[in-house]
Amino acid sequence: MFLIVLLNWIPYFLQPQFKRIPHDQRQLVEGKQFVNETIEIDGKLFHQCDFWNTKLLYHGRAGTSFEYTRFHGTIVLITDNPPSQAMMQLVVGLLSMGNLTDAQRVGFDDKGNLILVGPPQAAPSH
Repeated sequence: MFLIVLLNWIPYFLQPQFKRIPHDQRQLVEGKQFVNETIEIDGKLFHQCDFWNTKLLYHGRAGTSFEYTRFHGTIVLITDNPPSQAMMQLVVGLLSMGNLTDAQRVGFDDKGNLILVGPPQAAPSH
């Protein structure tokens, strides 16, 4: 059984490590229109781009950013990185619970942790 577990982890060790690229050092992609294609997004900053019926491929090797970008039609976020898949499932699960669908702010802290701020509500009294 130990061998099976070890063999399951080998693909994770062979994957390139995640690089934390500062926002201002990401590869700038500016003013482009993407239509019916698959775009690799790792390590890129998309600024004033339009995506029409596209697949965004995230390998989980580096962060990505979107500024003043518009999405049209069906956009599919795909990944070949199991930890990224698990995180996407977690975020979608949290958002589907109802009270976070009206999040007033979505962002990240200085360590890259996802922050979802829902509408103000009074805390229950005890």
